[in-house]
Amino acid sequence: MHLVDEYEPREIEALIMQVFADTARGPLNREGYADYLFTDWNDKKEQFERKQVGEILSDMNGVEYQLRREVDKLRETNLIMEGIVTPSNKGEIQTWLTSSNGRIIRPGHRYSFPYTRLEGWLWGIEDAGITVWRTNDRFATADAIVMRMKHVLRQDHNAL
Repeated sequence: MHLVDEYEPREIEALIMQVFADTARGPLNREGYADYLFTDWNDKKEQFERKQVGEILSDMNGVEYQLRREVDKLRETNLIMEGIVTPSNKGEIQTWLTSSNGRIIRPGHRYSFPYTRLEGWLWGIEDAGITVWRTNDRFATADAIVMRMKHVLRQDHNAL
């Protein structure tokens, strides 16, 4: 079974359901889990927390607290940072938004703290054992989740 939190976008759920028909919605966050929960070939659970870059930049402490609770519930936790960020020429963080057709990228919100602070925070999250994934938008997020779900369902792996 592949579970999606009740408040996650329907577009992501629909894309996952194209590959995994046994996908269902549930109160994952209210039960202490991340936004997406699935089981591998060996009946081991794994979860993904999806955060838009603005959510992270607006409340790093809150996101970290949420991740800590989720890791306490399930060790195999991943964080998806959804959105495009670059350092600005003034040392700030510039976010970028994609158009609905995905052909145009335009400036989004600018945050007045150093880009290195975000990168350092993300490295700290990884040092704590949470894998960080970066995606541009909801479609890339759905692709990343589906790719991971497919990968963990295979018993045989030949990388390395």
